[in-house]
Amino acid sequence: THGVAFASPRPKAGPYAPLKVPNGLCALGRDPQSSTEVWSSKFGYPGHPDYRDFYRDIGFDEEYDYIKPYLHEDGVRRAVGLKYHKITGPQADKEEYDPEKAAETAKLQAADFLKKRMAKADEVYASCGGIKPVLVGAYDAELFGHWWFEGPQFLEQIIRLIRQERLPLQMATASEASASCAADTAESEPETSSWGEGGYFEPWANNSNDWIYPKINAVAEKMVELANKHKYQDPTPLEKRALTQAARETLLSQNSDWAFLMYVNSHAGFAQKKILEHCDNFNRLAAMIAEHKVDEAALKEMETRHNIFPNLNFKVFTSAPVI
Repeated sequence: THGVAFASPRPKAGPYAPLKVPNGLCALGRDPQSSTEVWSSKFGYPGHPDYRDFYRDIGFDEEYDYIKPYLHEDGVRRAVGLKYHKITGPQADKEEYDPEKAAETAKLQAADFLKKRMAKADEVYASCGGIKPVLVGAYDAELFGHWWFEGPQFLEQIIRLIRQERLPLQMATASEASASCAADTAESEPETSSWGEGGYFEPWANNSNDWIYPKINAVAEKMVELANKHKYQDPTPLEKRALTQAARETLLSQNSDWAFLMYVNSHAGFAQKKILEHCDNFNRLAAMIAEHKVDEAALKEMETRHNIFPNLNFKVFTSAPVI
């Protein structure tokens, strides 16, 4: 949203029309109201008391002897996917889930969602000189059916209601929306922004996680040095494997989820451990490569544990383009 709404010069319709940027691409800004209504469990639709409670599961609710045959061999209680309670409210004592009632609520909320989108579209059209409004709903796919069990029903009802009620709304892909609004599209330089809370970068750079950046930046700089040094050399097969694994460890240390987990204080200790592990692995590999003494057993263990990007070429880290 921020990237389009606060572009320079400011677009007349804010985030409600495609934005042409100087390099020829077209940007679409997220509609903040629809994002809150659909994504927020506190202020939006998914937190309705009628909906299935994600956190209640018979793996924890039932007597241990009853649930034990369905647990793993270690016998540790865990979610098994059967959830018999609805959100009900903030209290711990939850009522039984009623699928039919939940489905009816999803239909009512879909109608409410569409009513609000039509009101916003009318407002933008009237205030922006007849610009054809585009309202972008951008959500994590895992919300629908996972965190919000009734989410797919909500989406289905939106599609059905638009057609059945002949509403003045048209569903479109980003490409279709951009093409249909080409004549109305302004050109501006987008503002720096992100999908994170606040619209900028606070979730990834704050006092809970800012200590990681000197470490991962040092690893990245060293990886560039290694790639540049070996760009035109002919490393042994073992050294090439070590260079490739060093590149993997570099990328894994940069996973933005680590900083985000620290910010929301969810498995923060695990995230800290993983960053330090990847940085330490890289430093071990860099030392082996520098000394031409690659420990194949240690390398093999890293390759087994961290085997993402099987076709990675370490030369992507070179300062000059790979030819």
